[in-house]
Formats: sequence, C-alpha cells, structure tokens
Amino acid sequence: MKMSSHPLDVDFYRRNPHTLARDLLGRDLVRRTDEGIRRGRIVETEVYGGPHDPASHGDSGEPTDRTDSMFGPPGTAYVYTIYGMYQCFNVVAPAEQKAAAILVRAVEPMDGLEMMARDRGLVDRDDIGELKDSTIGNLTTGPGKLCQAFDIGTSLDGATLDGPPLWLEPGEPAVDNTEESIGASSRIGLNRETVGEAVDWPWRYTLEDSEFLSRPG
Repeated sequence: MKMSSHPLDVDFYRRNPHTLARDLLGRDLVRRTDEGIRRGRIVETEVYGGPHDPASHGDSGEPTDRTDSMFGPPGTAYVYTIYGMYQCFNVVAPAEQKAAAILVRAVEPMDGLEMMARDRGLVDRDDIGELKDSTIGNLTTGPGKLCQAFDIGTSLDGATLDGPPLWLEPGEPAVDNTEESIGASSRIGLNRETVGEAVDWPWRYTLEDSEFLSRPG
C-alpha cells in the first residue's frame, strides 16, 4: 500500500478548467470507507463547461436539482447518475461565465483492489482470492466502473475534496514530465446531432502510456 500524503488544498482547483484537467493526470484519487482506503492514479479526464459548451450540464447557466453542485466552488465533487444506474464523478472547476467541471473518466487502481473488484461484481464476495490481471485491468476503465469500484455515489455529490471521505493527493503529476506524456482528443460518447462541432473539440486529456484508459487516447 502506498503511504498516504496530504490532500490537495482547495486552492489547487482554482485554475482554468483545461489547465486543471491536465494537472489532475497523475494525481491520486482516494476514497475512505469503514472498510479501508481505495486509491487510484488519475489517467483520463474530460472538460465540460465554460462560456459555450452544448455538451455541458451547466450550459443553460442555471443550476437544477441535479446540477446544483456543478455551480459550487472549485474543488467540489459533482456526482450525477446516467442511464438510471451508473454514477459519474466530476471535479468542479472555475468558470468565468458558466459552470465548469472535469469528468474523471479512468484511474489506475493502486490500493484496495479487492474491495474494488467486489463492488464491481467481478469476484465472489465470499471468496475473492488473488485477482487476475484481466480483472485488475477492468476495474476502473470508465467513469461508471470507477464510481462502482470506489463506492462513489450521489451521497458524495457536493462534498469538498480536501479530506475524507473523498479527496485527491499530489501523486505523481504528469505535467511535471514531458508534455508528450499527455494526449488530447475529442470527448467520448457525444452526439453530433445534439452538440454539433463540440463533438470534435479536443477536451479529453489522457496519460498516453496508461493501460487503464477507457479507450485508447
């Protein structure tokens, strides 16, 4: 198990959403429950929001019951449900005109893998045993999988990410390495008929050499 570090201060999040999304890569996402610690290295993010982003939940400029946390202060968790059953975890970022948030799409699992596999339904709850590489490789490769593995539900919507039960630690930020380690590509799952040219915007950021992306960068 990796030794714990201090949570990132909320001031870390008070930056341009794209700058923040790139600097989230390599940071550690940490979740504490009564069972223990789960930890993963962030390897994939997507930016949503800003002055004009038709793919953003905040594009109307007005919060709703579902999106209220997205309009909160930087460093807040925005957790919402998709398809009536899966959750997505976002980090609220600053925005000059409209709300912005960064979807954490995938992490590299580091600590608490047995708990992750159990909650993902990939192993027998009563007889987990040693995890196969194929199981580990499927734990957190997508936003819904990540939230299942980390036990992140809508009860954490609006939580401040500066300490338990959910927080980020410094980790090994990719921005400290060569820029070539970070890739930029179009966001996943958008519909051109719905969002127009925004489907092509390179607002998805990835650690290029990671084996834990939701899909290749």
